[in-house]
Amino acid sequence: MTDNEPARVTRPITLEPLARTASGLLGLASSVAGGYSVFANTNQAGSTALLLIGGLFLLMMLTGRVPERIGKDGIVHDRDVVDTFASRESITQLMESESEVVREAVAETYLRNREEFSQWISGMIANESGDATVHAPPARGSAASYSPRILPSDMNLLLAREINLAQKIEKLLTAEFGAEAVDREPRSGFGIRRFRPDAVVTLPTGKRIAVEAKVGPPQMNILIKTAAAAKDAGLDGLVVVNEAGLEVPSASFEGGRIVAVKTDDTRILPESAEAVANAIKRYG
Repeated sequence: MTDNEPARVTRPITLEPLARTASGLLGLASSVAGGYSVFANTNQAGSTALLLIGGLFLLMMLTGRVPERIGKDGIVHDRDVVDTFASRESITQLMESESEVVREAVAETYLRNREEFSQWISGMIANESGDATVHAPPARGSAASYSPRILPSDMNLLLAREINLAQKIEKLLTAEFGAEAVDREPRSGFGIRRFRPDAVVTLPTGKRIAVEAKVGPPQMNILIKTAAAAKDAGLDGLVVVNEAGLEVPSASFEGGRIVAVKTDDTRILPESAEAVANAIKRYG
């Protein structure tokens, strides 16, 4: 097995309670027959075989499984399941990194690969009905050695999309307020680890407004806690930019305001961008 191959193991066959009982009865019968045979005839080889078989069945009854040298369940149990969960957790941690470069690079790669695998699976499903040809997504690096295992995580998907949205927000804020007024790494400046907004805009009046990217239906209790954290950090307000979740154009909540936006692949669309800018300026 090479270093790039996934470790694969098979497990012993486990006996159900009824099978264990039957094994015990067979073991007892074989042992009694073997013991009797030792004294009843001269075929010691046959007697020994009966005793061994009886002992084997009794052992199976006691342990509840078939000895591995006799047989295994034939099912491949992948140790890669550990790597799958470790990889998922690693992606989550990287997308929560202090480094903007790391967050954005991981999110971009994750979204691209997710899209490729989604298309591949859709092709497989369609191919089963004879409607399409399946083309596997291109494998990269050591992944080319074996087929992909897909365990999608909704949490990672939301996190990646929020990082992607935060990039679009940065473009919007820089264009509207100027690069010098937009802080993209505010955590180090405030020194409060429990709150890191995606950006902070400093208005001409000197007020500092936190801007957060959120994807999916907003949870009001979390937004209120976020606004409280912004206040504790010495900020003057909070604007949450929401994609694919809010059913109204905008709404106020205790300590902040949430604005629904529409985007394309590279930006927040102009009408939505204006609404975000106006929500921030209201604090001025």
